[in-house]
Amino acid sequence: MGVLGAVQKTSEKTSLAKQTTGKQTGQKIGNYHLWTSKRTNERRAFHP
Repeated sequence: MGVLGAVQKTSEKTSLAKQTTGKQTGQKIGNYHLWTSKRTNERRAFHP
């Protein structure tokens, strides 16, 4: 993924954490992880 990709993902997770409170934070970040992994797998399938 590279350094810039890692920085972007970390920034997005930090932004999600600041927008939510309590149990919502973990759920939102978990949903983010699922969404990004699904998108990554779709891109790999499309561009081998």
